[in-house]
Amino acid sequence: MRSKEVHLLERPQGVPALAQFGIVETDVPEPADGELLVENIYMSVDPAMRPRLAGQTPLNEAMPGGAIGRVLKSRHAGYVEGDVVQSMHGFRQYFVSAGKGLSKLDAEGMPLPGLASVAKQQGAYVARAIAARATGRSVPPFHYRDYGMLATIGRSHAVAQVGRIKLSGLAAWLLWCFAHIYFLIGFRNRLLVMVNWAWNFATFQRGARLITGIVGAQTRDVKPEAASKSNAREVA
Repeated sequence: MRSKEVHLLERPQGVPALAQFGIVETDVPEPADGELLVENIYMSVDPAMRPRLAGQTPLNEAMPGGAIGRVLKSRHAGYVEGDVVQSMHGFRQYFVSAGKGLSKLDAEGMPLPGLASVAKQQGAYVARAIAARATGRSVPPFHYRDYGMLATIGRSHAVAQVGRIKLSGLAAWLLWCFAHIYFLIGFRNRLLVMVNWAWNFATFQRGARLITGIVGAQTRDVKPEAASKSNAREVA
């Protein structure tokens, strides 16, 4: 069996370039006793990958990354064919493992992504459940509906997937802007956000907010008593 893998060929300086990565075909051995063969079906592409490319990700090897796969063959006592597993063996089609670092998932109840859409649906479900139980009624189990994924990847560029429809570039970026404005509450909020975004876009600026704990003051402005108590708490 042959497998395609994504290799990091050289460490990026600044924005990663396509030439710094390569797709390599490798042979996949048959699983030995105590091993299993997994086919990746989902792979994670997340911001945490960028700092890893600077040093942790090995060169000229299959890149590590979060993935969900399905067991194709198993000679491991803890797994059977068809099991769904989570691992850090991403960016490859197939891999053989002795089970270390794998976690078995329930195909009917996989963890939900940490997204606002999940929180919104869960909040609405909790509200319905509370109202129903207050009147002695019950509600069916929570079921998440995936309406799609949106992510910006640069100025005027984004990626989007809604069902089987995939978009990228300016069209996806406009869809991202529209979706975020549409789901804001109130006309005033929508207007303020649009004006703020337009200004930042035109002036190449980005808003930043820092939480320092001290407003309009410097360290020397803090009373000695307060500083000493703070140091005492840190020592304790």
